[in-house]
Amino acid sequence: MSLRGRSISAVTGLAVASGLILTMAPSAAASSGGGCRPYSDRYSGWKFRACISAHKNVVRPDFYVDRVGQHDRGFCRIDVALEKADNKKFTGSKTIWRAHYGCKQGHVPYSMKTPRKAHGYYRFWVMVHNRRAYDPLAGASPVLHN
Repeated sequence: MSLRGRSISAVTGLAVASGLILTMAPSAAASSGGGCRPYSDRYSGWKFRACISAHKNVVRPDFYVDRVGQHDRGFCRIDVALEKADNKKFTGSKTIWRAHYGCKQGHVPYSMKTPRKAHGYYRFWVMVHNRRAYDPLAGASPVLHN
């Protein structure tokens, strides 16, 4: 094999090896956990999913109303809250954001984003209030560690 052929082979081998190393290396400050958790109520017919994720260390909760259940006209509200804690057990947790939405079917993206360096444990609560239910139907997303 000529010198030129060996040089091309060596460069190709180095490029492949460096590509493998880069794809196998973990990200520096990756978030863990998160995802969606479904909730439903047979009595009232409600179905929703509470979700949470992070992109570039910015926490992004959202929720999906899959089916709007029974409710009295004029009174139906969905309350959401983002909870943050310094530990997995959520002792001493704080609600850092709340909002209210109408009862419509579909995806509701979260409108407030956390700062990039807001490290901790997060959980996103969704609560459906209507007059037909004595207690609100409530559910939380899986825990996200950012």
